[in-house]
Amino acid sequence: MLRYLFLLLLLTLSACATASPAPADPPPEEILYFPETGHTVQPPFSAFLQRPGKLDLLGYPITETMTEDGWTVQYFQFGRLEYHPENEPAYRVTVGWLGEWLNRTTPPAEHSLSGDFAAFFAENGGSVQFGHPISEPHQRGGKLVQDFQSARFIWAPDAPFRVKTEPIGETYFLRRYPLGLPEKIAPPPNAVIFHPEPPVISPAEIHCAVSVES
Repeated sequence: MLRYLFLLLLLTLSACATASPAPADPPPEEILYFPETGHTVQPPFSAFLQRPGKLDLLGYPITETMTEDGWTVQYFQFGRLEYHPENEPAYRVTVGWLGEWLNRTTPPAEHSLSGDFAAFFAENGGSVQFGHPISEPHQRGGKLVQDFQSARFIWAPDAPFRVKTEPIGETYFLRRYPLGLPEKIAPPPNAVIFHPEPPVISPAEIHCAVSVES
Protein backbone atom coordinates (compact mmCIF):
# COMPACT_ATOMS: atom_id res chain seq x y z
CA MET A 1 0.00 0.00 0.00
CA LEU A 2 2.77 2.41 0.92
CA ARG A 3 4.56 1.63 -2.33
CA TYR A 4 1.37 2.39 -4.29
CA LEU A 5 0.92 5.74 -2.52
CA PHE A 6 4.58 6.62 -3.15
CA LEU A 7 4.26 5.88 -6.88
CA LEU A 8 1.04 7.93 -7.06
CA LEU A 9 2.80 10.87 -5.38
CA LEU A 10 5.68 10.66 -7.85
CA LEU A 11 3.29 10.65 -10.83
CA THR A 12 1.41 13.67 -9.44
CA LEU A 13 4.59 15.67 -8.90
CA SER A 14 5.84 14.78 -12.38
CA ALA A 15 2.61 15.96 -13.98
CA CYS A 16 2.80 19.26 -12.09
CA ALA A 17 6.41 19.81 -13.14
CA THR A 18 5.80 19.17 -16.85
CA ALA A 19 2.52 21.08 -17.18
CA SER A 20 3.00 24.31 -19.08
CA PRO A 21 1.53 27.53 -17.63
CA ALA A 22 -1.68 28.81 -19.17
CA PRO A 23 -1.03 31.53 -21.75
CA ALA A 24 -1.94 35.08 -20.81
CA ASP A 25 -5.24 36.30 -22.18
CA PRO A 26 -4.87 38.81 -25.03
CA PRO A 27 -6.24 42.32 -24.55
CA PRO A 28 -10.02 42.35 -25.07
CA GLU A 29 -11.50 43.42 -28.39
CA GLU A 30 -13.63 46.32 -27.17
CA ILE A 31 -14.44 49.93 -27.93
CA LEU A 32 -12.56 52.35 -25.67
CA TYR A 33 -13.64 55.94 -25.13
CA PHE A 34 -11.13 58.59 -24.03
CA PRO A 35 -12.85 61.59 -22.40
CA GLU A 36 -9.54 63.50 -22.44
CA THR A 37 -9.81 63.97 -26.22
CA GLY A 38 -13.40 62.84 -26.87
CA HIS A 39 -12.62 59.97 -29.25
CA THR A 40 -12.95 56.20 -29.33
CA VAL A 41 -10.47 53.49 -30.22
CA GLN A 42 -12.08 50.41 -31.76
CA PRO A 43 -10.79 46.95 -32.71
CA PRO A 44 -8.24 46.07 -33.91
CA PHE A 45 -6.51 49.22 -32.64
CA SER A 46 -7.98 48.97 -29.12
CA ALA A 47 -6.25 45.66 -28.41
CA PHE A 48 -2.92 47.06 -29.66
CA LEU A 49 -3.28 50.19 -27.53
CA GLN A 50 -3.85 48.13 -24.38
CA ARG A 51 -0.50 46.38 -24.69
CA PRO A 52 1.95 47.50 -21.98
CA GLY A 53 3.47 50.91 -22.72
CA LYS A 54 1.61 51.63 -25.98
CA LEU A 55 -0.69 54.32 -24.59
CA ASP A 56 2.27 56.05 -22.93
CA LEU A 57 4.05 56.30 -26.27
CA LEU A 58 1.13 57.03 -28.61
CA GLY A 59 -0.89 59.33 -26.35
CA TYR A 60 -4.65 59.75 -26.65
CA PRO A 61 -6.65 59.39 -29.89
CA ILE A 62 -7.25 62.67 -31.75
CA THR A 63 -9.44 61.19 -34.51
CA GLU A 64 -11.76 58.28 -35.08
CA THR A 65 -10.76 55.41 -37.36
CA MET A 66 -10.57 56.69 -40.95
CA THR A 67 -9.54 55.60 -44.43
CA GLU A 68 -6.40 57.19 -45.83
CA ASP A 69 -4.72 56.20 -49.11
CA GLY A 70 -6.73 52.98 -49.08
CA TRP A 71 -5.67 51.99 -45.54
CA THR A 72 -7.56 52.01 -42.24
CA VAL A 73 -5.72 54.40 -39.90
CA GLN A 74 -6.21 56.34 -36.69
CA TYR A 75 -4.26 59.33 -35.40
CA PHE A 76 -2.99 59.73 -31.86
CA GLN A 77 -1.12 62.61 -30.24
CA PHE A 78 2.27 61.01 -30.87
CA GLY A 79 1.72 58.82 -33.90
CA ARG A 80 -0.60 57.03 -36.33
CA LEU A 81 -1.76 53.42 -36.18
CA GLU A 82 -2.33 51.56 -39.45
CA TYR A 83 -4.13 48.31 -40.17
CA HIS A 84 -2.54 46.04 -42.78
CA PRO A 85 -4.66 42.88 -43.22
CA GLU A 86 -2.13 41.45 -45.67
CA ASN A 87 0.47 41.06 -42.90
CA GLU A 88 0.86 38.17 -40.47
CA PRO A 89 -1.65 38.50 -37.57
CA ALA A 90 0.98 39.76 -35.12
CA TYR A 91 1.96 42.61 -37.48
CA ARG A 92 -1.37 43.72 -38.90
CA VAL A 93 -1.45 46.79 -36.65
CA THR A 94 1.65 48.93 -37.17
CA VAL A 95 2.86 52.40 -36.22
CA GLY A 96 2.99 54.73 -39.23
CA TRP A 97 6.34 56.12 -40.38
CA LEU A 98 5.55 59.78 -39.74
CA GLY A 99 9.13 60.39 -38.64
CA GLU A 100 10.22 60.09 -42.27
CA TRP A 101 7.85 62.93 -43.13
CA LEU A 102 9.35 65.05 -40.36
CA ASN A 103 12.89 64.44 -41.56
CA ARG A 104 12.17 65.07 -45.26
CA THR A 105 15.58 63.97 -46.43
CA THR A 106 17.04 60.99 -48.20
CA PRO A 107 19.16 59.54 -45.39
CA PRO A 108 22.07 57.10 -45.71
CA ALA A 109 21.22 53.44 -45.19
CA GLU A 110 22.55 53.12 -41.63
CA HIS A 111 22.72 55.37 -38.57
CA SER A 112 24.21 54.96 -35.13
CA LEU A 113 22.24 54.81 -31.88
CA SER A 114 23.85 55.45 -28.51
CA GLY A 115 23.51 56.98 -25.06
CA ASP A 116 20.13 58.04 -23.70
CA PHE A 117 18.50 57.71 -27.12
CA ALA A 118 19.63 54.08 -27.35
CA ALA A 119 18.36 53.33 -23.83
CA PHE A 120 14.95 54.92 -24.48
CA PHE A 121 14.71 53.07 -27.80
CA ALA A 122 15.51 49.70 -26.24
CA GLU A 123 13.23 50.09 -23.22
CA ASN A 124 10.15 51.27 -25.13
CA GLY A 125 9.57 48.87 -27.99
CA GLY A 126 12.60 49.29 -30.24
CA SER A 127 12.12 49.14 -34.00
CA VAL A 128 8.56 47.76 -33.68
CA GLN A 129 7.46 51.01 -32.01
CA PHE A 130 9.81 53.58 -33.57
CA GLY A 131 11.14 52.03 -36.76
CA HIS A 132 14.85 52.44 -37.53
CA PRO A 133 16.91 55.61 -37.02
CA ILE A 134 16.94 57.77 -40.16
CA SER A 135 19.35 60.44 -38.96
CA GLU A 136 22.27 60.92 -36.64
CA PRO A 137 21.72 63.00 -33.48
CA HIS A 138 21.70 66.66 -34.57
CA GLN A 139 20.75 70.11 -33.38
CA ARG A 140 17.30 71.46 -34.28
CA GLY A 141 15.84 74.56 -32.68
CA GLY A 142 18.53 74.55 -30.01
CA LYS A 143 17.77 70.96 -28.98
CA LEU A 144 19.60 67.68 -29.61
CA VAL A 145 17.26 65.41 -31.60
CA GLN A 146 17.36 62.17 -33.56
CA ASP A 147 14.79 61.09 -36.15
CA PHE A 148 13.30 57.62 -36.57
CA GLN A 149 10.85 56.24 -39.09
CA SER A 150 7.97 56.69 -36.61
CA ALA A 151 9.22 59.26 -34.10
CA ARG A 152 11.57 62.09 -33.21
CA PHE A 153 13.54 61.84 -29.98
CA ILE A 154 14.58 64.97 -28.08
CA TRP A 155 17.28 64.87 -25.43
CA ALA A 156 15.91 66.37 -22.19
CA PRO A 157 17.94 65.75 -19.02
CA ASP A 158 14.98 66.71 -16.79
CA ALA A 159 12.53 64.21 -18.39
CA PRO A 160 11.91 60.54 -17.57
CA PHE A 161 14.51 58.45 -19.43
CA ARG A 162 16.15 61.84 -20.24
CA VAL A 163 14.26 61.72 -23.57
CA LYS A 164 11.07 63.34 -24.89
CA THR A 165 9.20 62.63 -28.12
CA GLU A 166 7.49 65.12 -30.41
CA PRO A 167 3.72 64.89 -30.94
CA ILE A 168 4.16 64.07 -34.61
CA GLY A 169 0.73 62.47 -34.94
CA GLU A 170 -1.02 65.76 -34.25
CA THR A 171 1.55 67.76 -36.22
CA TYR A 172 1.25 65.60 -39.32
CA PHE A 173 -2.55 65.48 -39.18
CA LEU A 174 -2.87 69.27 -38.98
CA ARG A 175 -0.43 69.73 -41.84
CA ARG A 176 -2.31 67.24 -44.02
CA TYR A 177 -5.79 68.40 -42.91
CA PRO A 178 -5.47 72.14 -42.19
CA LEU A 179 -9.15 72.56 -41.24
CA GLY A 180 -8.23 71.29 -37.79
CA LEU A 181 -8.80 68.31 -35.53
CA PRO A 182 -12.15 66.49 -35.69
CA GLU A 183 -14.77 67.48 -33.11
CA LYS A 184 -15.19 65.39 -30.00
CA ILE A 185 -17.92 62.77 -30.00
CA ALA A 186 -20.17 61.47 -27.23
CA PRO A 187 -19.27 58.06 -25.84
CA PRO A 188 -21.14 55.28 -27.67
CA PRO A 189 -23.47 53.19 -25.45
CA ASN A 190 -21.28 50.09 -25.85
CA ALA A 191 -17.96 51.85 -25.19
CA VAL A 192 -15.76 51.39 -22.15
CA ILE A 193 -14.74 54.71 -20.59
CA PHE A 194 -10.99 54.26 -20.44
CA HIS A 195 -9.19 55.55 -17.35
CA PRO A 196 -5.54 54.60 -17.76
CA GLU A 197 -3.22 53.97 -14.88
CA PRO A 198 -0.71 56.77 -14.34
CA PRO A 199 1.90 56.02 -17.04
CA VAL A 200 5.64 55.96 -16.64
CA ILE A 201 5.78 58.57 -19.40
CA SER A 202 2.59 60.58 -19.49
CA PRO A 203 1.51 62.60 -22.54
CA ALA A 204 1.93 65.77 -20.47
CA GLU A 205 5.53 64.87 -19.66
CA ILE A 206 6.58 63.99 -23.19
CA HIS A 207 4.68 66.79 -24.93
CA CYS A 208 6.84 69.52 -26.39
CA ALA A 209 6.42 72.38 -28.80
CA VAL A 210 6.91 71.40 -32.43
CA SER A 211 8.49 73.50 -35.12
CA VAL A 212 8.25 71.94 -38.59
CA GLU A 213 10.13 73.70 -41.30
CA SER A 214 8.27 74.18 -44.57
